[in-house]
Parts: sequence; structure tokens; C-alpha cells
Amino acid sequence: MRRVFLLFLIVLYPFISLNAQGPIGLPQVSSYSSLQYKGGTQNWGITQDKNGILYFANNEGLLTFNGAYWKSYLLPNKTIVRSVKIDVDGKTYVGGQDEIGYFFPNANGSLVYHSLKKLIPQGEKQFADIWDIQIIGKDVFFRTVNKIFKLTGNKIEVYITRNAWVYLGIARNEILAHENKVGLKYYKNGQWQIKCDDKRIINATITSILPYSGDTLLITTLKNGLFLLKGNELIKKQTVNDNVFHNDRINCAIQINHDLYAIGTTSSALLIVNKAGAIQRQFSYAEGLNNNNIRSILLDKHQNLWLGLDDGISFIAFNSAIKHIYPDRNKQVSSYATRIFNKKLYIGTSNGLLVAPINLDQDDLSNTQANFTEVSNTKGQTWGLAEINKHLLLANEEGSYVVNDYSATQLFGGLGTWVYSSLSKNKQDDNVVAGTYTGLQLLHYKDGIFSNEGTLSALNEPLRFIAVDQKLNCVWASHPYRGIYKLDLSPDRKKIIKTTLLGEKDGLPLTLYNYIFTIKGKIVAATADGIYEYDHAKKRFYQSSYFRPMFKNLSVQFLNEDMDGNVWFVSEKKVGV
Repeated sequence: MRRVFLLFLIVLYPFISLNAQGPIGLPQVSSYSSLQYKGGTQNWGITQDKNGILYFANNEGLLTFNGAYWKSYLLPNKTIVRSVKIDVDGKTYVGGQDEIGYFFPNANGSLVYHSLKKLIPQGEKQFADIWDIQIIGKDVFFRTVNKIFKLTGNKIEVYITRNAWVYLGIARNEILAHENKVGLKYYKNGQWQIKCDDKRIINATITSILPYSGDTLLITTLKNGLFLLKGNELIKKQTVNDNVFHNDRINCAIQINHDLYAIGTTSSALLIVNKAGAIQRQFSYAEGLNNNNIRSILLDKHQNLWLGLDDGISFIAFNSAIKHIYPDRNKQVSSYATRIFNKKLYIGTSNGLLVAPINLDQDDLSNTQANFTEVSNTKGQTWGLAEINKHLLLANEEGSYVVNDYSATQLFGGLGTWVYSSLSKNKQDDNVVAGTYTGLQLLHYKDGIFSNEGTLSALNEPLRFIAVDQKLNCVWASHPYRGIYKLDLSPDRKKIIKTTLLGEKDGLPLTLYNYIFTIKGKIVAATADGIYEYDHAKKRFYQSSYFRPMFKNLSVQFLNEDMDGNVWFVSEKKVGV
């Protein structure tokens, strides 16, 4: 099956040094400041209900987001909410400072808080922050530093430690807690029992316990790196990134899929690592996060990532098929043309042509680890790239070029060039027409070399959209403000012998905003009223009977047919297929 790799117009931001190698494609990253959601800075926990609404444990209460609007809900004592979790009945349990309870919608759908503090036995009602909440079956566990509360029905039991409870989680359907100076424990039949008392864990601070392989668990610690737990045996997991895992502190981690984990750190932001511990991607302030201190992570129902930060909230469209490519991250430039050629990705920008090697064996080419470099002799505004006769042709504001890997040779200069199209019927294209700022230019190809044959017509117009009609032996060229030109060729296809300008009087819906393309072997005009074709017998344009069921009267400005025959289009700055 063919892989489809689609490249769109990108505005580039000055985030990372061009020398910092990483994946060439990045998913969308959106960030929200505390001013936007009108809440506190820190976000300690995240969960999502069955309707897709997000809930954040925030410094100023419970924060909700439905994708459009933010709402905040205070606890009775107006303290920080440190943890949040939703049960199967839709109760949103929250843990604050000296407060414990849940939110549940009333008859009007508004969330109302219900305190559970009254269920706590006398003498145990005073406590500090509720750092973790875990739900297993009908039991809800709440962790403070020196107490774990277990809620079952209308009864709360308390488990006290003289040391400190430093972690509470669930793995393999087992509730687990880390007691400082004692080890990792599991809960069974009303008792906390030792699961692992290896001194390396006793002296560490566990921050997550996740599925790894079979009955083996992956343990992340605050500043002691990664461990594997197989049964009761603890194994130190050595990785190439141990220095990062030890020095940058792991606050939280989740499993994304069978092979990938998301690790939130205090200073290296979010790390996507594989089972070997190798970093596959990094998302930081440079990629658009509000800051590099990750407090909490959620993998949502669409397999995308939400991050609770030390200051703000960020969203990463991790599972989206659309990736953004930023070839020059030091300069604010825009991209106008793209082409995969000779195992390289070329991107034409407003300041020249950039290139990066790509791995065509990857299912997702955007995961290619590479740097973009400038193609020499291509400075200036790039308008187009075309592959003809196994050569890459570049069109830019200073003329026409042949690209050879990392350099370019000029074919003609002093004449800004928009686009190229072959004039030949044969597999080898002997003659090529170039649309320029002042009409059409003819290129001839022989023995592996392109040469400039001069002006093809006396038409002095900027022609940005051209298509060669092999049946009618003509070149169609559109001018967005004058109409569409039909340029009849001489038999040897080296001259224009007749020029006809077609507009509203010739069947087009308007003289303005017409763009010519070759799609499905047809010469078509994308217009403000759908897709039109030319009837040679009647010498008029008519709305295409083939494309009308798909486009109807949609205003279309751009069309492109991919290798699988899909037709991509742009309508009023929106992309569709």
C-alpha cells in the first residue's frame, strides 16, 4: 500500500536552533495560559468523562473544558485541588487541602460539590493535601502524605504511616502504594502488604508504575531513573538517557501504546520514549508548551495528549495524521512549494530552498530524524518545484533552476518564474513550458541537459497556473483577474500561433478568480462557482458534469491529484479531499 505524505503551507516560528536534530514533522501543539482559562497556574491532575469533557486539578479549584469554554469550581475552603478522578457513575472525585469530596451534576446539569469529610473517623479529619486518587471497583483511595483514605459506599477507612506515603497508583488491576523507608506495597483484604522492599526502591520516590511486558511493570522515579518490576524482583533499567532521567526529575508518566511512553519532567518537559528508554520526541517550550515543568499527563479518548504544567495547560495532537514541518526554525519564513525527490524532502520558502534527507522506509515520513539545510544558489522567494525527466526544477523570483542535491544551477535569470509543465507527448519531455512573471518561457531538454529556448509567446502577463492540453495542442493559462488564456501551439510546439482570452462571456461564472489544473486527465478550471470544463465544439466553459456532484457550487482556488487518485482542494483557505 502506498504511503501518502501531504505537505501544506506552513508559517514557521523561531523556536529551536536549526542544528538541533529531531523529527522533521511535529503535531499541532496548543497552549492555554492561566489568563485564558481564568484559573490558577499549576495543574496537578487531569481526567476526562464519557462525554469528552476535561477536568483539571488546579491551584484555584476544579477546572473543566468542553473544547470551547472553560469553567472553574471552588472547594468550600477555596484550597488547591491536587487530584481528580471520575468513577463509572460520573462522580468527579477531588482532593484538596484538608478537604475531600466529589462533584456531581444537579438536575440542571450544573456541577455541585459534595463533601465526604464527614465520613472520616473522628481524630483523622485533619490532613494536608490529597495528592492522588485511584478508583478500583467500588473502592476509592485517596493519598495524603501520612494517610490513605479508602472510601467504600458511605464508609471511609484510614491507613496511617509513621513514615510517608509517597505514591498511590494502579497497575495490572492492583492498587499499589509506596511507603517511604518501607517499600512498595499492594492492598489486599484490608491490609497493605509488601510487594517489593528492595533498598533501591525504599530510598527512591516512585512517580508512576506502568505496564511494560507480560507481568513486568515499568517504574519511574523522581530522581533515580527507571526500574522494571518482575514479580517481586526489581531490576534497574539502564538507558542511554539515564543522565536525563536522573537529573531532570520525572514528575509523571503514562503509557501511550505498546511501545511508547510519555514522561513528564521538571526541566526537560515532555519526553516520548520507547521501551528501551530511547527518546523518540521531545515537546518543550521550544515546540510551543507554556513551560518545561510537566505536572500531569492525560492520554485522551482520541489518543492525544493533555499536559498539566507548572504554569498553564498544553495540548498535543499526538494521534493526528497532520504534522507541521518547520524547516527553518530561526527565521519567520513561509513555505510555498514542496517535493520529495531522490530520498530528500525539498521545501521552497520565502527565503530560498531547504532540503533534508528522509527515510522512505518509514510508515510516517514525518518521524524522520534530520536537519534542513539550505540549497546553495537559491536565495529569494521560491514559487514552485517540478520533477521532469528525473530532474528537479525550481521556480523562484530570480528565474529558473535545476537542483542537484544541495546546490542549484540557473537556466535563465532576471525573469521571475512560477510553474512548469511538459509540452511533450512522449515519456521523455523534450520541451517544457515555464509560466513566468511576463508570460511563457520555453525550455528544451536533450542529453540530460535543459537549455533556455527563449520566449514562447508575445503574451506579457504573469501566468501562475498553466496546463498543457495534448488533445487540443494548446496551453491553458489562467490569470486570476483577467480570465483564462487558450494558447494554440504550432505543430512543433515551439511557438504560440493563436491567443484567445476567455471570460464570463465564454461560460465562466466570473472573469475573476479562475485557476487552471489537470485533474483526472481533464483540463479543468477551479472557479468561484465550482469546477468547469471547456467544450471545444461549442467553444464555451460549462460546469463539469464529472465534478459537479462532488464540488457543486463551492468556491475552489487550488486542486491537486495525489498518487492514489485522491483530489485535494483548497476552498477559502480550508483544505479538503
